[in-house]
Amino acid sequence: MTERLDKHADCLDGAERRISEFEDVQAGGETAHMLQAHAEDLKVQSRRNNLRIVGVIESTRIDNMERFVEQLLQDLLGRDSFLFMAEQVHRLLAPQQLPGAPPKPILLLNFRDMDAALQRAQELKELKYAGTTMSLYPDFTEQVQDARKLFLPAKCKLKDFNMDYSMLYPACLWVLGDIKVTIFRDPKAVMQLVKHSESAGRHSNSPRSNHIEPDGDMDEVE
Repeated sequence: MTERLDKHADCLDGAERRISEFEDVQAGGETAHMLQAHAEDLKVQSRRNNLRIVGVIESTRIDNMERFVEQLLQDLLGRDSFLFMAEQVHRLLAPQQLPGAPPKPILLLNFRDMDAALQRAQELKELKYAGTTMSLYPDFTEQVQDARKLFLPAKCKLKDFNMDYSMLYPACLWVLGDIKVTIFRDPKAVMQLVKHSESAGRHSNSPRSNHIEPDGDMDEVE
């Protein structure tokens, strides 16, 4: 009996050690995840007033980048009184791109009128400069950009069906109906809506007639 009790005690000691090691590993993983999330948040906060201009051909001769961008924004947004204040303006550094790849963006650091510029760009819907389409974006982190790219196929489909939509930070897509806004957190859920619309065979200005019940990846807002 004493030998058996000793063996059971040894087994319990071994189990306790393994449980303790597992808890330490799990706690370490949670700590690493928290640190990673905190680092990502710091990146976002440090870039919240940065603006990206996409579409300026790299062969364009630019003697003074600040003056060029100031005039470019006035031409694109049609606002002579546009207040241009940025700490620094430069083209993003990146590895050599393949032929036919889009030009590297121009970055405005701590641009004071970023919100006004983005709102005006959204109102105009299309920005043209020297026959080239331009785009204005917030300076999102790589993690946020990758998450948003997953919605591109769904956004193209929604545009084909004339459905109004917009991206929300960090990576959510809202789709406007007659009286409701459906917010999607998963691109697959958006494609379910699109497939439902395609099967209905109707092209409508509102997705409400093609509405599907929301699941855990989408919310409805009146």
